[in-house]
Amino acid sequence: MDRTHDRRRGRRSALGATLALGLVLAGPLALAEGATDARLQGSFQAKLTILTGDDPPPGTKLKRTYKFEALCKSGVCDKVKLHREASNGDIFKSILKRKKRGIYKGKKSFGVRCSGTNEKGTFTERHRVEIVKDAKGRATKLKGRSSYRSRGPGCDVNQKTKWVARR
Repeated sequence: MDRTHDRRRGRRSALGATLALGLVLAGPLALAEGATDARLQGSFQAKLTILTGDDPPPGTKLKRTYKFEALCKSGVCDKVKLHREASNGDIFKSILKRKKRGIYKGKKSFGVRCSGTNEKGTFTERHRVEIVKDAKGRATKLKGRSSYRSRGPGCDVNQKTKWVARR
């Protein structure tokens, strides 16, 4: 009778150790899966908060329209085009590349004329977009961070924003 009891206890402790190891290994994986994979396409109403910069000052809340254009025929795309509405109504376009599940990043630089000096400068924008929620395989809620920087005589833009966008 003691041997049977010892064998069962051995099996139970082996099963318990296996389950504990599974939880230890699966725990970080479950926590890492914050973003969801879905097709990123269509117009979203973005609510931005200025984090750094002078004009507008940090803490300022803005609303913009962000439009995403999928660059593949169906499903989750490796690249999307972001059409971003600026404060003056201009539309800036950037290509974002899928980095991992539900995460897109992009950077774009272009020449500008700096105000005041009319000298040539460079404007660089960076974007990180995360798909937070989806319905039927299509993104419905996003969150992101963007930064904008100008370099050159008379170019003093250095701004960071965070934002949330919904369909």
